[in-house]
Amino acid sequence: MTEPLPTIVLIGHGMVGQRYLEALAERGVTATHRITVLCEEPRPAYDRVHLTSYFSGSTAEDLSMTPAGFMEQHGIALHLDDAAEHIDRAARTVTSRSGQVFPYDVLVLATGSFPFVPPVPGKDARAVSSTAPSRTSSRSRSTPRTAATARSSAAVSSGWRRPAPCRVSASPPASSSSPRA
Repeated sequence: MTEPLPTIVLIGHGMVGQRYLEALAERGVTATHRITVLCEEPRPAYDRVHLTSYFSGSTAEDLSMTPAGFMEQHGIALHLDDAAEHIDRAARTVTSRSGQVFPYDVLVLATGSFPFVPPVPGKDARAVSSTAPSRTSSRSRSTPRTAATARSSAAVSSGWRRPAPCRVSASPPASSSSPRA
């Protein structure tokens, strides 16, 4: 009788989570371990740094950071739209939103961070989208439709480096030839 493979459960499948999986594959760990990924979002890891290019015509596939067939090739079980809800450290299990229970030998948290959204008037208006904190909501998925009819747009970001001042950019909708502020 063969021993079961040790199990790695990765919570989060953003840029860091995908890079972690690639490092495991490069080191041959995917052949010696069972790997389960719990992803809150409805699609595999995508390039959040270039997310604004989505408004100018890039597709979800263009922004994908997960090579086609990568998960299948390495035997990785990716559970999309199924966030981790509970970690039981004593039992060494993770329960997902769908109610599935995943045992683990190694647990990795690659959940990113929750960005600060300034408390400015109108931040919750229908035509305003904060892609990071609500990126899994249907509201953020409707952002391209809203942007298509907008006369102007702005992207506000603090970037990755600290201390960096906020940068504000204004760009026209994809169909416009000149910017309007």
